[in-house]
Amino acid sequence: MQDLSMPPFTTPSTVLPVSVSQDADPLEVWERIVAPKYLRHRQLMVAATTAHGLAAMEYAPPARGERVLDVGTGTGESALLLAARVGPRGRVLGVDGSASFLELARQDLTQSGYSNVAFAELDAGRHAFGPSFDLCFSQFGTMFFEQPGAAFRNLRGALHPGGRLLMSVWRSLSHNDWLGLAKGVAERTLGAVPEDAPSCGPGPFSLASPDTVHALLGAAGFGNIELQEVRCDVNIGDSVEQATDFALDLGPAGEIVRFFDDADGRARVRAGLAELFAQHLGPEGIQLGSASWIVSATHS
Repeated sequence: MQDLSMPPFTTPSTVLPVSVSQDADPLEVWERIVAPKYLRHRQLMVAATTAHGLAAMEYAPPARGERVLDVGTGTGESALLLAARVGPRGRVLGVDGSASFLELARQDLTQSGYSNVAFAELDAGRHAFGPSFDLCFSQFGTMFFEQPGAAFRNLRGALHPGGRLLMSVWRSLSHNDWLGLAKGVAERTLGAVPEDAPSCGPGPFSLASPDTVHALLGAAGFGNIELQEVRCDVNIGDSVEQATDFALDLGPAGEIVRFFDDADGRARVRAGLAELFAQHLGPEGIQLGSASWIVSATHS
């Protein structure tokens, strides 16, 4: 069995996003609005996030035979990469709250040939796992915890003494041009989204501050907390049109366009994004900078 550098994809069925009420909970927003758009751009998103997740796995490699909890596994690519590293004697449990994501993860698992991976639909911040894991890993899955302090205490409880936490979290938007530049265009065109607008949780940049990370993990009982920066360019489209579609669907620009829900405004944002991305188009498409933290800690 080969050591995967990028898992194969199952092509999802076409799913049309729908609107939600003002008081929708974060999971409903994710499942009904964000997930269908994510799946539309799955290949771009997985390539962008996996580049950082692989850097984390190389920074603090999972050991052969380890039991790994993969938090926010999404469509399961990270779980398969972990399975290749822990080997047949190791075990990986990928958990996520999105049923639509896990459906694809299980399909890809069937095709992969791995027998040391399982998936479960649950809230990793609340589920009582018991101290049965050597490693808790997350590739951009922990930033959306509604109650991060309690959630990290719960993840610590899933590790046996001496077990490790290893996660990738985004640095601030100002360090992530692949999302930030498009937000600037949308915000200048339509305005900012109110803080009380329906969302899928605290947001992708909620753990961007090292001080916040140290405070949360320290209070949760973790020790040996370290952060290591990762920077790389990511491809958001092979053409201006693809990159524009991506930015209109996902990330802060997409959130702005969705909130204002104005056809003329959307057209003006599209024109602005096309002009922006045309300036960055090169032989390998539109490549923009991204930055994350590798966060490592131990159950102390």
